[in-house]
Amino acid sequence: SVKARVLELGLNPEKVVRIYNAVDCRAFHPTRDPQEVRAEMGIKRSEHMISLIGNIQQWKGQLTLVEAADRLRKRREGIRCVFIGEVIEEGYAREIERVIQEKGLQDVVVFGGYKHDVVNWMNASDIIVHASIHPEPFGRVLIEAMVIGKPVIGTGIGAVPEIIEDRVSGLLFAPGDDAQLCDHIDFLLAHPTETQRYGRNAARRVRKVFDIQQQIAAIERLYESLLQPSQDETHAKSD
Repeated sequence: SVKARVLELGLNPEKVVRIYNAVDCRAFHPTRDPQEVRAEMGIKRSEHMISLIGNIQQWKGQLTLVEAADRLRKRREGIRCVFIGEVIEEGYAREIERVIQEKGLQDVVVFGGYKHDVVNWMNASDIIVHASIHPEPFGRVLIEAMVIGKPVIGTGIGAVPEIIEDRVSGLLFAPGDDAQLCDHIDFLLAHPTETQRYGRNAARRVRKVFDIQQQIAAIERLYESLLQPSQDETHAKSD
């Protein structure tokens, strides 16, 4: 997605190389019991924890999940939506709180604030949602959730479709479409076998495409290609 935008500016395609962001698959793993993590926010073992991890700002789309949660609670009980991240836009955070109050979602939607041990909060979650309403340059949260086998739902814009294979390693939905997001969450909760399959496929995909060792090797190859003299330079020296 970023490469396409860069090429639109007229750069020489031969001088543009895509190297993805990465996660250290060997080191990124939870260290705490998920029930202990849930208890910090009063979330019970029997409840469904759906998390959106990212700074609180409008383009991250937290309101889409709030609206989806309002729909979802009318279908099933025990829904808890958790926002993990620092508030960047105070006005947007107040708007989210206003909607929560207006719809009576105080017992459904929780602000968790910034967490340094994000992997443990991912692991404690049943589903990870990525709801950005504008194209995301990448979406590192997704590969972090996927590598520990969590089912993910993301908006089908920006680089997200490069990460999630729709209905193979996760689910995609249209940005801002809270009805579709609600349907996707409900599907995953209702079909645990399918959900587990998505999680396994997600972990395999990250290890295959987004592991840090692969990206280090790609950077090394790029540097080596830049440091090697071109054929023209080699011929000139030999002449």
